Amino acid sequence: RVNGYLEAMKSNNLERHIWLQEISRKTLKHEIKKIFTNFVSGKEQVECMLFANNEISVASFYCIQEKKIKIPDELSIIGFDGGEAFDFFYNPVTYIKQPIDLMVKESVRMLIDQINGSSEISQVILKSELIKRRSCCF
Repeated sequence: RVNGYLEAMKSNNLERHIWLQEISRKTLKHEIKKIFTNFVSGKEQVECMLFANNEISVASFYCIQEKKIKIPDELSIIGFDGGEAFDFFYNPVTYIKQPIDLMVKESVRMLIDQINGSSEISQVILKSELIKRRSCCF
């Protein structure tokens, strides 16, 4: 996901807008709270946040509500794969829908190939879909 984000930003001439924060699972809530505190204080000039997984998304939803950040007026947000939390957030969240069934099938196929002795390294790129909802200004 990180590589896809970086490649997409570069291919659209948006390198100067790249803002990437790696978050440790051990300190997830603390780090997210720090990010949103910096956002509210004006230390971070960010228009949109793309959350790499649902754990980060849900923790961010709590901070967004706690800090009373207006979505999408003050900040646009995008997640991955959707989920019930995306529906219950006060402003339904835009997300990238991945073809999970195809991902599983391809992963199993590649694993079986390796078990059967294949040493071929392959990369499969599957099409994702942006599900636009009310959490983005675009």
